[in-house]
Amino acid sequence: MLKMLNLIIDIVFPCFCVNCGKWVRSVDYHICPGCRSYIKPAEKSCSVCGGLLEPGGCIICGTRKVYTAGNVPVYEYSGSVKKLLHGLKFRSLKGAYMNFVPEMTRAAFGLPQVPELVTFVPMSRRKQAARGYNQSRLIAQAIGRELGIPCIRVLRERAGYRSQRGLGRVDRYINVIDRYKACNINKFTGRTILLVDDVFTTGSTINECSRQLLLCGAAAVYSVTAARADPDKITI
Repeated sequence: MLKMLNLIIDIVFPCFCVNCGKWVRSVDYHICPGCRSYIKPAEKSCSVCGGLLEPGGCIICGTRKVYTAGNVPVYEYSGSVKKLLHGLKFRSLKGAYMNFVPEMTRAAFGLPQVPELVTFVPMSRRKQAARGYNQSRLIAQAIGRELGIPCIRVLRERAGYRSQRGLGRVDRYINVIDRYKACNINKFTGRTILLVDDVFTTGSTINECSRQLLLCGAAAVYSVTAARADPDKITI
């Protein structure tokens, strides 16, 4: 019955690979097996912030105070991963989020501490109304189900801030200061939190969210992100 239902869905609502344009089944979530095999995992990651490690050290957190206990980026923000995330965020390819859940869940299982709840980077009401969903929340909810822990909204985004998209590295650091505020504080005080986001670029969003949660009583904040972008080539 399920196979027949999927076949009907594939006929009525055909899906195509975001990378090569080839027809794919709905259960392939917008990427064909061939293009999926070329997806690059994030490598040479800083054990603290997840930034790229170079011979001189981490390019992100070497001169900054870091509030996350550890961030793990899963993929490089390039090729098919970049196209999947663009489709998810700007082309209403909602099912694309499922491509990131297995490896992000595996990364969460490998953290030094077991998280007691999972949450996500929030989105403004205006942006979420336009998009129809918060992609980070979709991923967080799926990870929570896999880990067997609750997914709870514990952050809100204050109004009046510019989008991070298109800003340079320094402006991104400035633009997130006090951008987020904690909510449902009684649900996370004294607990270890897993924070989920889609793209790690300068780490400013993850860091500010972690700062706010720690200020309001979280024991520790770890994070996993779907992809890591080069902060010196910001075009997101």
